[in-house]
Amino acid sequence: MNILILNQQNKKINKNRIKRLAKEILKNLAYPNDVEISILLTNDNFIKGLNKKYLKKDKPTDVLSFPMFTLQTPNSKLQTPNLLGDIVISIDTAEKQAALQKTSLNDEIARLLIHGVLHLLGFEHEKGGKKALEMRREERRLIDLLKV
Repeated sequence: MNILILNQQNKKINKNRIKRLAKEILKNLAYPNDVEISILLTNDNFIKGLNKKYLKKDKPTDVLSFPMFTLQTPNSKLQTPNLLGDIVISIDTAEKQAALQKTSLNDEIARLLIHGVLHLLGFEHEKGGKKALEMRREERRLIDLLKV
């Protein structure tokens, strides 16, 4: 698995931990070893611009995912061979959420990474209902499995 990570904000983040977690998440979701994702660690200002441009929401958010294809199952043919997509995480928002939830920044980043990967793979929660419940269950399963 090829996990590309770019840290474009000022906080020192353990990129090796994020890479290990991403690989564990994908492996647990039965994805082959030749898939690739990129992860951008950024600040609220940058993610706010992306959120406004792509989702028409003029505010920062914690995580955005940009899938490179529409996926049906782990064995589906990829439109762009092996490239799942991009995940953008705001470390500023992750810090705020970690403080509110009384958890570590590392654990909050891991939770956001799980959330972002699931979005890359076609899970969604925006409309609520059964699909949101499925995503919450899968998030909980992965959080418990990875001991986040």
